Amino acid sequence: MQPCLISMYKMIIKSGLLNLLIAVSLQSVYAQTPDSSIYDKNFTSLEDAFTNPEAVYRLDLSNQLLNNAQIESLSKFRNLRFLS
Repeated sequence: MQPCLISMYKMIIKSGLLNLLIAVSLQSVYAQTPDSSIYDKNFTSLEDAFTNPEAVYRLDLSNQLLNNAQIESLSKFRNLRFLS
């Protein structure tokens, strides 16, 4: 298989994983009535978020390049409700 095709397949898989995470997060948001006070803290770095993963409800990683390991690590945030 050509390296270009392999690269394209990897990108498709990454995109699919991210879309799945977003879909699960949205499903959780619409499945319950949220208490807005738990969403006050907006984490903007993975390093900060990993200090207390249970407290991460909002994660804003806008304009940050993520590698495969970082993308896969997003599943550790069990209470994640908003991802940007």
